[in-house]
Amino acid sequence: MPSPDKTRQDRELEEFRSLMEVPSTFEEGFNWTSLLGAVFIALLMVPGVIYMGLLAGEMNIGPAAQWVTVILFIEVARRAHKNLRRSEIFVLFFMAGAAMNMPFTGLLWNQFYARSDAAAAFGIARDLPVWFAPASESAYELRSFFHRDWLPVIGLVVFGSFFSQLSNLVLGYGLFRMASDVERLPFPLAPIGAQGILALAEDIEARDADTKETWRWRVFAIGGALGLSFGAVYLLLPTVTGALTGTPIQILPIPFVDWTDKTSRALPAVATGLSFDLGHLLTGMVLPFFAMVGSFIGLLVTVVLNPILHHVQVLDSWQAGDLTVTTLFKNNVDFYLSFGIGVSLAIAIAGFWQVFRALRRRKARAALRKVAPGETPPEPGAAVRRLLVRVVMAVGAMLLIILLVRRFEPWIGYVLVLAVSGVAMARAWRARRRDGEGPGIEHTVPKGRGDIPVYVILGCFVVVTLTYITMCGWLIGWHRGVMAVLFILGFIYTPLISYVTARLEGIAGQVVEIPMIREASLIFSGYQGVAVWFLPMPVANYGQMTVFYRQCELTGTRFPSIWKTQIVLYPIILVSSILFANFIWGLAEVPSAVYPFAQVMWELEANNRSIMYSATLGDYSLFEEAFNWGYLGLGTGFGLALFAAMSAVGAPVFLVYGVVRGLGQTMPHAIIPQFIGALIGRYYFQRRLGLKWRQYVPVVAAGFACGTGLITTIGVGITFLGKSVIQLPF
Repeated sequence: MPSPDKTRQDRELEEFRSLMEVPSTFEEGFNWTSLLGAVFIALLMVPGVIYMGLLAGEMNIGPAAQWVTVILFIEVARRAHKNLRRSEIFVLFFMAGAAMNMPFTGLLWNQFYARSDAAAAFGIARDLPVWFAPASESAYELRSFFHRDWLPVIGLVVFGSFFSQLSNLVLGYGLFRMASDVERLPFPLAPIGAQGILALAEDIEARDADTKETWRWRVFAIGGALGLSFGAVYLLLPTVTGALTGTPIQILPIPFVDWTDKTSRALPAVATGLSFDLGHLLTGMVLPFFAMVGSFIGLLVTVVLNPILHHVQVLDSWQAGDLTVTTLFKNNVDFYLSFGIGVSLAIAIAGFWQVFRALRRRKARAALRKVAPGETPPEPGAAVRRLLVRVVMAVGAMLLIILLVRRFEPWIGYVLVLAVSGVAMARAWRARRRDGEGPGIEHTVPKGRGDIPVYVILGCFVVVTLTYITMCGWLIGWHRGVMAVLFILGFIYTPLISYVTARLEGIAGQVVEIPMIREASLIFSGYQGVAVWFLPMPVANYGQMTVFYRQCELTGTRFPSIWKTQIVLYPIILVSSILFANFIWGLAEVPSAVYPFAQVMWELEANNRSIMYSATLGDYSLFEEAFNWGYLGLGTGFGLALFAAMSAVGAPVFLVYGVVRGLGQTMPHAIIPQFIGALIGRYYFQRRLGLKWRQYVPVVAAGFACGTGLITTIGVGITFLGKSVIQLPF
């Protein structure tokens, strides 16, 4: 008799589990083409991404830039009578994505925040450290980063980006080995990211063999045509008109049309409006249907709840006439900051419970398979309890180290961490030698994938974390409370949350985070001032990287291709990023009317960040007003009750996460078109095409991103040419 959990197994997840299979061979994807790709990205894509990110938002341009890079290189290679393999296409796609994550657009944010009204009003601007933004006015007069006062800022960004890239690649790989090779988790959402790569590769193979073109290329071309048409109106027109006349012409408002002031009488304290970005419609089609339904339900709850909260004087800061940005900020201070933390905490608890339950079931099934005839099966929870005991012992050891750090000197913690790490690695090595004849991690690795030893992964984790702690300690004056926090986040929280996320990504395609863990740790560290908020801290969630490695495996790309590509790409993109960020800042003030997305959204972001930064100023701060334990407990209770109710009725897991996403401060302007897209995809296209629709729609979305990127690249080129023209006086 199947268990209730099994009978309620989420059918929608099953649709994602069987989209692709791992190939039998792996190919090298790094070559001279990759080097040319790095130069192309540095000279053409990086400035386009920075500029369009300010104009329309990074979410609209990042995927587009990736597809533009891949498509252009495929066409150039074809005219050179060379066909790119799928591994080479994946490496190019990775390079473009890595360039999108480079940090030097952050310099533009730094210069804005240091002079923003929010930083001045909260009393933060005067205490900003020199390694976040210069204090002298001369550093801003010429709108150039080539000033000696910016050197500490650039140096710290280089340090943080280098070690972030290193740890993300190596430690994400280690978690992938655990989740995919050892525990054999399916990673249901990973095939979506690989479908576009296969579409391009299959088209190349079909043309080379003079066979009929594949369905993926036809579908990709349809999406590309949509992207070109829509991008010409939504992005190209305001870009070109802004460059030629100084005033952008927008037929479709960017980033959204704001109706909050017009609906204030009927819907007090509710942000209303609509985004006309067609990408949101496609996003609703791509993402799981019940996730979009849940988001819309959560939005409806907010629309009903906010006027009630305003009536009972909970959302009492809001005033009639406030626009979206002001409404969201005031609601955040009055209620949703604490309530959102509570709901996020409920999500974290539910995520840990899912992982614990899945681990328990998997261990029980594995134990039953190994039982010989006539033997008694082991207790199902024994393996889980052993794991919990080890976690508790590790936490106890780290707490002892932290206690010594706070009472004595930080170097004692360093020595003990190295000792504990050495003992752990030695025990793991002995266990591997002892169990070498059994099914271990090395026995499940596909041949030719290019894997590295486990001890290299562990050694990288220890070295990177200690380097982060050393740098932060030097910047913060070896404050003992902060040093204790760094050890906790680096050696306890980061590996724990990364492993849990890796398992949840592998099981259900979800990410789990403990909300506000970094912020709470810094507040309770006892430090006074704002410098601590800008430290390059050793806290990250590497579990999300496991999906990337699964996509790399599905496309038959050797892992060393990715690592070699990153080594070559990093210095090239680093130099390019700062050069073009400096050039764009010199074109116009950032933000300004030329960059409508940044002008609208950066103000909201600055206000929200300032609430948190003010918590460590020592005096009364807005954070004390915004943080409410009662609202936090209410959010946690609401979230846990929601998860319990949904599980009791067998609701899809995506519905639960969608409802939580739609609550509170999520921008309604994007949720509405996403929900419309989900309805169209579910009740029109899927009825006509069946389950093939799940294979078609990711490729359509990839083509749309490519078309949008092509047309916006043209607009950026026109803008740069127009701004670079020097008018002669005669």
